[in-house]
Amino acid sequence: MKKGNYGISFTAIAIIAFVFVLLRQPQSVLLVAGFALLAERDPWLNRQVIQALLLTMAYYGGLLVLEVVFGGLSDFLGWVDAYRAQANLVRVVSVLQDLLFIGLLVLVIMALLKVMKGQDANVPFLGSLIQGDVPSRGQRAPEGQGSVTPRNAPEKPYEPVKQTPPPPPRAPEPVQEVAPPPTAVPVVEGPKEPEVKRCPACHSPVQEGLKFCTECGEKIL
Repeated sequence: MKKGNYGISFTAIAIIAFVFVLLRQPQSVLLVAGFALLAERDPWLNRQVIQALLLTMAYYGGLLVLEVVFGGLSDFLGWVDAYRAQANLVRVVSVLQDLLFIGLLVLVIMALLKVMKGQDANVPFLGSLIQGDVPSRGQRAPEGQGSVTPRNAPEKPYEPVKQTPPPPPRAPEPVQEVAPPPTAVPVVEGPKEPEVKRCPACHSPVQEGLKFCTECGEKIL
């Protein structure tokens, strides 16, 4: 049975919390839960005291609902002078409160039987609301927190990381030289020959200054 920092058994602290729930002492339940959460900080114990605290809150929440709903209805019946109906309503409220306490008693007894065996209380509808690193149903309370690596555990051999060799450098592509376009050679025109005047009738060359063709005698314009 594991003990905490102050020599108190974790199982005993959980039992005290649920006993205060059964005695309907919400302040005492809150003090025990605060001690467990702040001083001990054990995952299994934290789960038990939180379930005890939630069970207390659920019980007093049910009483508050009965008081608000049926209390207002009882005041209305008294206002309309329906005293017999008001008395019957008070009896109904008393029966509902007794049933609520019986339900609380059953849940606390079930939780105490499990906690005394070192198991999780697992209060119905409340155990599933709590999440954390705690043992599952049917397991005993943990003997230590966290995972401990054994001293003589063989160490894994060092495996060097395989490095992929870089790809070989690519050969530079040959640069194709572009030939310059051919330069156009300017054509030099020679001197124009003088135009020869011809006869319109026989097409014979006529010297400058003559008005008649020497071949056919045609007048040249």
